[in-house]
Amino acid sequence: MDLGYFEESKLILEKLAFVADHVDSIELKMWAQYLTNVLNIYMDDQFNEKQNRLNKLNQIVTNWHNLLPSSHLVEGLHGAFQRLSDRNVDRPNNIHIPPVYILKP
Repeated sequence: MDLGYFEESKLILEKLAFVADHVDSIELKMWAQYLTNVLNIYMDDQFNEKQNRLNKLNQIVTNWHNLLPSSHLVEGLHGAFQRLSDRNVDRPNNIHIPPVYILKP
């Protein structure tokens, strides 16, 4: 998603949301909702719309924090949201994907 593969990310997030509903996992549902909101922010072209979506995501993360204050997942999502907010809803610009080496016996 951070690399701009929005359509591929959308498919993966739809599958994540389906699995979260199927297994009835609140953690997976929270991840799916958070990441879907981030994807929508990245896909928006207008800065005002991005800010509106960021404010909506702030409300969601704040509500989770109020409901589950000691949850490590909520703390992690809150930190991820803070980094997104600090970047002014821009994607990270220092993404580095290390090469993958296949070792043969």
